[in-house]
Parts: sequence; structure tokens; C-alpha cells
Amino acid sequence: MVQWGCPKRIKIDNGLPLVSGGNKDIPTLTQLWWIGLDIEVKLNDANVPQQNGTVEGLQGICFRWGNPAAYNNLESFQQRIDETTRIQREVYRIRRKKDKTRRELYPELWQNSRRYDPRSFNIQRVYDNLATRIWERKVNKGGNFQFWATVIYIGPKFENQTVTITFDPLEKHWFIRAKDGRLLRTYTKEFFTEEQILKHAGISKN
Repeated sequence: MVQWGCPKRIKIDNGLPLVSGGNKDIPTLTQLWWIGLDIEVKLNDANVPQQNGTVEGLQGICFRWGNPAAYNNLESFQQRIDETTRIQREVYRIRRKKDKTRRELYPELWQNSRRYDPRSFNIQRVYDNLATRIWERKVNKGGNFQFWATVIYIGPKFENQTVTITFDPLEKHWFIRAKDGRLLRTYTKEFFTEEQILKHAGISKN
């Protein structure tokens, strides 16, 4: 991102490590970091890689052009990949696009208009994003359900019922409600902190 700036959105598949393996609707620390940088995160539908066909195709091209089997150390291979991407973007001409290079087609990408600055991370963007979501969980016979890798108890009388979870971005509280909207519990535990997100991204808050 230092070279190209922050994209407006990132579209990813439904697999590790960018998506949680157990609960795909729970954002990972990486996703929270992107959101805090004002990047929209979009997930493909599960098992439909065609929704990101351009990226999937590019990976195949870079693999063939880069030929990793020809290199015995990471540094040499990285140099090869850097040159491969330069050719793909600045030399290779696309017939269906009037024989223009990608640099000619998208000159604004080289202007780095959304310059990356780790200090631009804003935890309130994360809170506001979570406030737009609604999660559903089914209560087990012990009166528990799991959310954000945490077991939450609301009582056995709600066994087999589905509850909804929402987030208040001002109070930083989680509201657990019955399907009819009745409030069952307010949960105040922090599932993540700003420090955890930044540490995961390799950034010091100070």
C-alpha cells in the first residue's frame, strides 16, 4: 500500500487467513484494520472463485511468467516477480483494449491518490461498520451460543431459539435480542482492541 495507496475496496475469498475459518461472518483483525483505513471489504460467495476471476487469472499468469521452480532463494524470486508485474502493467498490451497497457488505461493508479498512512487508522470507522451488521446465532440446550470465539449465556429457556446480535458504536456494547426484538442481554466484553488490530498489522500506536 505504500507504493499504490489504499484501495477503495478489497474483494476477498472466504478462506483463511483473511476470513475466519469457524465463523465467516466475524471479521478478522486484518479486515478490521482495512475497515479502519476506510477500505470497503467485500467477500465472495463461498466456493465461487469466479467472482474474483480477474485476480484468479492474474495469479496463474504470474506463476507461469515468474516460474518459481527456477529460483533457489526468495530474494531472487522476488526480483523476478517485481519484473513480471512491471511487464504485466506497463509493457503488455491488451488487444481488446485497443492495444493499450494497463498503465495507459488506469494512469490514476500511479498517482497514489489515497496515500497510505498508518496514522490514518480510525477505530471509530470499525465501530460504525459493525453497527451496520446483524448477526444471528442459535442457542444450544445449555442456554449458550458462541459469538466471536466467546461462549455467551442467556439461559436454557431459550434453547433452540435464534437470537440476533447488534453493536452500539457509541457505548461499545453488544445487544442480544430475541427474534421479536425483545432485549435479552447487554454484553460489554471487548472482543478486540485498537491495540490488537494495530499490533496484528505490525504498527505501533505511538
